[in-house]
Amino acid sequence: MWILSKAFLLFICLLCSSNNGAYADDNDLSHSHIVSVSSLLPPNVCNRTRTALPQGPDKASLEVVSKYGPCSRLNQGISTHAPSLEEILLQDQQRLHLKNSRRLRKPFPELLKRTEAFTFPAKINDTVADEYYIVVAIGEPKQYVSLLLDTGNCNSKECPFNIQYADGSGSGGFWATDRITIQEANSNGYFTRYPFLLGCINNSSGDKSGASGIMGLDRSPVSIITRTNTSYFSYCLPSPYGSTGYITFGKTDTVNSKFIKYTPIVTTSEQSEFYDIILTGISVGGKNLPFNTSYFTKFGAIIDSGNIITRLPPPIYAALRSAFHKRMKKYKKAKGLEDLLDTCYDLSAYETVVVPKIAIHFLGGVDLELDVRGTLVVQSVSQVCLAFATYPPDPNSITLGNVQQRGHEVHYDVAGRRLGFGPGNCS
Repeated sequence: MWILSKAFLLFICLLCSSNNGAYADDNDLSHSHIVSVSSLLPPNVCNRTRTALPQGPDKASLEVVSKYGPCSRLNQGISTHAPSLEEILLQDQQRLHLKNSRRLRKPFPELLKRTEAFTFPAKINDTVADEYYIVVAIGEPKQYVSLLLDTGNCNSKECPFNIQYADGSGSGGFWATDRITIQEANSNGYFTRYPFLLGCINNSSGDKSGASGIMGLDRSPVSIITRTNTSYFSYCLPSPYGSTGYITFGKTDTVNSKFIKYTPIVTTSEQSEFYDIILTGISVGGKNLPFNTSYFTKFGAIIDSGNIITRLPPPIYAALRSAFHKRMKKYKKAKGLEDLLDTCYDLSAYETVVVPKIAIHFLGGVDLELDVRGTLVVQSVSQVCLAFATYPPDPNSITLGNVQQRGHEVHYDVAGRRLGFGPGNCS
């Protein structure tokens, strides 16, 4: 009897231990974001004081603003249609179609010089998906224009030109040269180039974003990076929309450089105008997703400031979705957004929610740990969605979108062919 009681007691102890272990694993808050539901909603008030622009004599920094947020000065005083999240994502999809259709490079004809006068602001097509813009000065005397940022720009090089951008927009015009100046107000740092080749648009279908043009930051022969021999730049995309970010031309200072972790850019500018990097894994709630990492190294990834959400091959996305939903199963599932985002939740019954942390891992031991705003996109509190998707037309492609980059400093060491991530000052 004593032996039986002892065995029964041992069974009870083991059962309790097992239950406690499962409870601790499911509620490991060190690998979760605890956030109020109301904080997930896009803000309607601009707070520019949140961000301090990097300063220095050998660098120039400019404010970066989301054209969808309350800090945007585009179209002020003009009655325009504010796009819904569904419309923004459809534009994002269209941009991806165009970008993937031009992965094969074309020969670069010699650019012809043109001397005709031109006027700013020019207009670009209303399907532009690029989200973030800066203000720069063109010419003498200076004329200030708003330019959308794009690290996955165009590679059309005809003169006169008829450009089709990666986001689906298009425009026609001619090439000209003038002076370009990048200098933030009340800053000693500046960036100026003359002569600078720029495309002058005189034929487009109109733009409702209010921007004057696009600043190409890729490695194509006509981007500002190539035309100015810029060897290093970085940016911090704001999170949330109610604050502003920044872009800096010039190297970071040595004090902050120790916090930046670099992964190699695995292609040359002759091989690809994009910034191609290698993912090695993704973790959810501190646990790596279970799939063969050779899938990543075989296809690589493109980092793009213009695309909104990150696109993954179907097997990788399926593993991510399954692991994410396992930790979100207490929350009611909601209808997806169009046919793009299928992992959505109704959080309207909660004041606070627990969201598993997601980290993306890159070659060289570099980890990009996502903020909650780098994990979710929000239509309303009753429709909060995982900001990842597949791209069926090219199931092997991987694109790191700007949602996942928000709040981090992303460093482009163009000359050193490496890309770095560090703590940002824009969240």
